[in-house]
Amino acid sequence: MELKDFIGKFVSQFEEEDPAIFEADLDFHELDSWSSLTSLSVVAMVYQEYGVELDTQDVRNADTIEDLFDIVMKTIIPDVSIRSIASWLPSNKISLSSFAEQYGEKETRDVIRTTGVEWVYRTDANQKSSDLCFNAAEYLISKDNIDRESIDGLVVLTVTRDWALPDTSVYLQHKLGLKNETVCLDINYGCTGYIYGLMQAAMWIHSGLCQNVLVLGGDMLKNCLDPKAVGSIDASDIGTASLISKGTTGMAFHLCSDGARYDRIMMPHGGYICQDGMGVFSFSIVNGPKSIRTVMDLMKWEDSDVDIYALHQSSQLIIKNVRMALKSSQEKFPVNMKDFGNSSSSTIPNLLCDLYGLNKANRPRHAVFCSYGAGLTCGSVALDLSKTHFYEPLNKQ
Repeated sequence: MELKDFIGKFVSQFEEEDPAIFEADLDFHELDSWSSLTSLSVVAMVYQEYGVELDTQDVRNADTIEDLFDIVMKTIIPDVSIRSIASWLPSNKISLSSFAEQYGEKETRDVIRTTGVEWVYRTDANQKSSDLCFNAAEYLISKDNIDRESIDGLVVLTVTRDWALPDTSVYLQHKLGLKNETVCLDINYGCTGYIYGLMQAAMWIHSGLCQNVLVLGGDMLKNCLDPKAVGSIDASDIGTASLISKGTTGMAFHLCSDGARYDRIMMPHGGYICQDGMGVFSFSIVNGPKSIRTVMDLMKWEDSDVDIYALHQSSQLIIKNVRMALKSSQEKFPVNMKDFGNSSSSTIPNLLCDLYGLNKANRPRHAVFCSYGAGLTCGSVALDLSKTHFYEPLNKQ
């Protein structure tokens, strides 16, 4: 959800006003056409479009359109949960040290030391992002005994779609044997994609559009890496599948964007990934703790209430700094990028499968996920995992 899109939907509630006056900093309460009826119309629009329940007090508390947008961007969506998660790995596990001949020993060693990544998984030459997603979905459907007819929503998280058109999700709807009425959507948010995907699925379910939404992650970045730049050799190709369904608990979300730093992580059409490592680092260690605190406040949780903070597995230094900012203990911030690399939107679900796929006795209850990446964007979700099924990463080496 972007501020520009929100403003466009907000404008549609005003028939008598000039659309040109609607800017982010507009105090909409001062409009001649503003009334209690318009307020109710805005509340209805937010629920219909985003699945978020506002009340008139929320609208009164917002001074500007952007204030209202911020309220929508941090909300609790009730009665929804993650039913199950699975992870699928390709057969090629590669040591980052093997890249030293191409990029130089010192440069490769610096990446390993900074990120904590020592191994990555890479697909075969003929495999695509849809293959990662398909294999993860089939693994989850089989292990969790999911009725394909019960799935009515499909979200695919990828920046390496098989084609510009159509959406990979539509292709996978057919390949997975899902019914034609399945709602399909691709989300292109890179590393933050898993949080956006969970929020999209939760909104569909809360609005009544869907009952069970499959969220698939699968980026295949090996063909997008600059052969002359060492910075992204930690990229890993991993597919994950999460089934989101109606539940008895809720999810608290917070999302934020900083488009002024859009060029800190970029992949131009037909080009290679380029990123400003220091810029991403500073954004993440500042916005990560803020986002986490926001969802914890929504849930009224203290650090003692949280069993695990599952953060995007891109850099051990980012995770360490976020943990220190929150003044929490190291054991609540697990890392596994050493053996799996940075798999974009798949790192958090893969981490959970790696931790709890076989360790059924010590599964967490209260969890906070946080991710950060292209945009630049950052997002968090606080949720209950006590009834979630986790399946060990398939083909783990």
